[in-house]
Amino acid sequence: MKITSATIKNYKNISELTIEPDGQSFIIAGSNASGKSSAIQALLGTLAGEKPKCVVGPDDEIAEVMVNIEGENQGFHIVARFQQDAVKGRSVGDMKIHDKDGNKMGIKAFRYLIGNATFDVDRDFLSKTKIEQVEFLKKVTGRVSEINEIDRKRKEAFDKRTTVNSRVRDIQGELKDADIDSSLKLIPIEPIKEKMNKIGEGLKTWQRISGAVDEARLSVSAHKDNVATIDDEIAVLEQKIQNLKDRKTELAETHKQNLDKIEKGEAWLAKNPEPSMEALSKEMDEALENNRLVEKRDAILEKHKVLKDYKSEALKLTEAIEQFDQEKKDIIASSKLPVEGLTFDDDGVYLDGLPFEQGQINTAKIQEVGFMLFRALQNNIKVMKMNMNEMDKETFGRIIKAAEESGTQIIFEKVEWDKNFDIRFVEEYLDEE
Repeated sequence: MKITSATIKNYKNISELTIEPDGQSFIIAGSNASGKSSAIQALLGTLAGEKPKCVVGPDDEIAEVMVNIEGENQGFHIVARFQQDAVKGRSVGDMKIHDKDGNKMGIKAFRYLIGNATFDVDRDFLSKTKIEQVEFLKKVTGRVSEINEIDRKRKEAFDKRTTVNSRVRDIQGELKDADIDSSLKLIPIEPIKEKMNKIGEGLKTWQRISGAVDEARLSVSAHKDNVATIDDEIAVLEQKIQNLKDRKTELAETHKQNLDKIEKGEAWLAKNPEPSMEALSKEMDEALENNRLVEKRDAILEKHKVLKDYKSEALKLTEAIEQFDQEKKDIIASSKLPVEGLTFDDDGVYLDGLPFEQGQINTAKIQEVGFMLFRALQNNIKVMKMNMNEMDKETFGRIIKAAEESGTQIIFEKVEWDKNFDIRFVEEYLDEE
């Protein structure tokens, strides 16, 4: 379906305008602020079932846009009316749609009929950012959900790989100056502890016997003094001689016993040197230091193992990302975009391997690509708007020819600084040229 006629009343700076293209392409020309954009907005907005804001003219009257579209088997009469709401500070209104038989159609049903139609080639694609152009082409493929799912999985794998690679760098930093001594082996600590426990018991026995010997030595040393004292007492106290003699006999026996203790004790001590913890303490310290080095080495080896696992996981994630990228490329390739050599990825759109932008692709080619993309998207309503300001005569001619062959109606916008608002059919323009 294409626009056969339209009437615009009190819409922004347009008091009244009637267009009867009868499905033909036409040019809306003139200087800025002459009404070009207002006329185009009124036509395309009404076709899209939109209700734009602040469209009522300066006299605050009711604005009205009536558009008739017809095709081989369908036709619709669309009427949009707007009135300024002083309270809300914007225009409000309604839209009524009837088919060619006079049957009323709801706006939702009409929007469903036209699908995700877009009409402005420059606004909706050519002047968009790279990312917005990519999203547009996803829709052209008809496989948006598949591509988005692949993108989601790819991002998930990419984020996980980033975390893994960060851990890899951390471990590599830790291992940078780490030495590995493969000759180190753990020394059992328990046997040394048992030896230390045994020598502790032996030391107690040695100290007990040594103490007894010292005590006996003290008794022997005091014996002579005791005997001399007793001899003096015997001389003075004859009556105590017998008792003292008995005491002397006891002391003699004790003296003999002590001498025996000394003799046996010294013989034992001569055979048994004093136990020393120093050697075992040194052995324990060496064992602990050795085992610390072994544990450090084993920790380093474990980090190497973890590092290897992380690197392996990062490699698998990279392969998964590459697989997702390939799946996406396959989808894009199999979707057969309507322009040969046109493709896209996450970073932008490309034509024959070159970035789809001014300076890389000539303006004429960019315009033609825009036309072909929108022609492919058109469903029931075959109308599009194109900016004619940078379009050369050859490009204009090719696009017009392609539009006629595909049954597409194009509304061209052209700035002409020396002219007021004007509408011309394509044939008239070509005749002028």
